[in-house]
Amino acid sequence: MSNYGPTFRKLRIEKGFSSKEVAAGILSVTALANFENGASDIKFNKLIKLLNRICVDLAYFTYLSDDTASDDIHRILSEIMDLAHSDAISTYGTNRLYEKYRDLYQSTHESAHYLVSIYNNFSSGVDRVTPEEIAFYRNHIQSITMMNEFELYLMSATSEFFSIEELKDIDDRKSEDILSLPPSSIIEINHIYINQCFHYLRRNNVALAKHSIALLDALNLPKNFENSVSYFFRHFITGLVDILQGNMDGKKRCYQLLDVMETFPAYQPTIRQLHLWTEVIEKMYNDNNALNTGSK
Repeated sequence: MSNYGPTFRKLRIEKGFSSKEVAAGILSVTALANFENGASDIKFNKLIKLLNRICVDLAYFTYLSDDTASDDIHRILSEIMDLAHSDAISTYGTNRLYEKYRDLYQSTHESAHYLVSIYNNFSSGVDRVTPEEIAFYRNHIQSITMMNEFELYLMSATSEFFSIEELKDIDDRKSEDILSLPPSSIIEINHIYINQCFHYLRRNNVALAKHSIALLDALNLPKNFENSVSYFFRHFITGLVDILQGNMDGKKRCYQLLDVMETFPAYQPTIRQLHLWTEVIEKMYNDNNALNTGSK
């Protein structure tokens, strides 16, 4: 447990707990301080109680306790996020990451590496993912008690692995996990929900997309520049909802918002992605409409 104490201290502070709050009824404040400073160990059952008090999953904690783990999570996230927002995003890029993390998993047996390989395999084409990969992914997400930033990011783009009923349950429980993200997190909360909404719309599920928007609104995020930009994204996604429901005012609103975003050069890759989203949802509406007309 040589590195467990300092790791616990870092998580406790990030989550806003005092030593006294955490130690109460479990061990003395002095014993906790000695543990956090690496001066002494504590019994495993007490560690479990401490982790439960700060709402941290044991598997996530032990992974972070590896000296390189938190850096590794951020590095992995940065790599897949950079590819997602790259001008050169391609099947080649996702294939390369799939092969890289598949090979890493074979040597490290770290579940994070396997999850990334599955995510990139899925990004290259839905039909490429094997039943074994889907089963592993589903089991991991449904067995953990708390999602970290890595799992939250992956889940925003892999709804196809779960039924609609399962997704609603997952969404409801992960809202608390999102609020527990540390200040050092590199993912943007708004983007989790907005990306997730698009994937729900791709499945023709307007109700679940609206449910996700409602969860985002319920967070009451602070007003700052980053969240003002994400406020734009929130209105953009409601425009996509309108398009799928046959209200073409939504299309007009989406393109008006994209014109405004053109004034932010840093968002050019994102703007191209949003143009694509608009085209995808409009095509879905036209296909649905043609199908309904043909069946009459």
